[in-house]
Amino acid sequence: MLTARIVTSDSCPKCKFYIKALARQKYKFEKYDADAKANQKQLDEWRITNMPVVQIIENKDNGDPIVWFQFGPGQVSPRAIEVKKTMVMKQREKKINQQEKLRQLALQKERSDAEAKAKAEKEG
Repeated sequence: MLTARIVTSDSCPKCKFYIKALARQKYKFEKYDADAKANQKQLDEWRITNMPVVQIIENKDNGDPIVWFQFGPGQVSPRAIEVKKTMVMKQREKKINQQEKLRQLALQKERSDAEAKAKAEKEG
C-alpha cells in the first residue's frame, strides 16, 4: 500500500506548521525524522536539504520502504498527494504487468526450446 511520508525536522517552522495542518485535516502520513543521526546518510542519498518533503512510499514485506516519488521541498496539499499516489499506483501496476508479460514470454520460449530439443533428439 502506498503511503505519504513527511521528511521533517524539529527545528523547521514550516515543517511544524505543515504537520499541524495535515493533522487538522486528519490526513494520515508517516513522519521521517531528519534530525536523527541514523537518518543523515539517507537524507544525503535523497539530496534533501530543505523541508518539509513529501514522499510517496511503499513498505516492502521486510519493512524496507521503496520511495516511488518525492515532491520538492514545501507544503503539498493532501489532494495533490492523493492524486500523485493514484498516478504512482497506475505506473506501478503497469510495471508489474510488463514484468509478468516478460516472465510469461520467457516461459513460453523455454517450453518451445525444450520441445524443439526433444524433437531433435527423437529424430536424431
